[in-house]
Amino acid sequence: MSSASDTKPCPFCGERIKVTAVKCRFCGEFLNKPLPQALPEDEEDAGYEGETPAARRKQGDGSEQVLMWILPVKRSFFAIMAGYMGLLALLPYAFVFYAIFPSEARRDTLRTVLYLGVGLNLLFGLLGLVLGVGGIVLIMKGAKKGLPRCIVGIVGGMLGAVIYPIVVVNFINRFIGP
Repeated sequence: MSSASDTKPCPFCGERIKVTAVKCRFCGEFLNKPLPQALPEDEEDAGYEGETPAARRKQGDGSEQVLMWILPVKRSFFAIMAGYMGLLALLPYAFVFYAIFPSEARRDTLRTVLYLGVGLNLLFGLLGLVLGVGGIVLIMKGAKKGLPRCIVGIVGGMLGAVIYPIVVVNFINRFIGP
């Protein structure tokens, strides 16, 4: 067993680690990284009685989580692409194209434009589904993180590939005619 002289507290999580350690075995942080900024003295102990520094960081303002959604770091490529494809599948391309074309356009042209928009939704939706499932498989095998993005890809893909085509076909039948 090691004595107290050959251990020190981890600067990130506060657990006792060896003095010669390069990486903390508890939190996984490399010890050669710069330390997180300290809290001002008046806020340092307020409301954190008995908590480790890691627990304090987890109770932050949430800006790190927001940043992780905007800038996908340490995420599986499949998860990143699934999330973006799921979001792209939710955009109403058919109705945007319909709004751009003049109302005097021929029925065949309007119908073709609407089906083009549905085709984009189908394409992005199917890509979101496939990439989302592939991302979940990789994440379950122990690869990088990104499960919420995979779920966004799958749900967005299902909505874009199933719901939008149904809505657009009903719109065509009701407002443009067969």
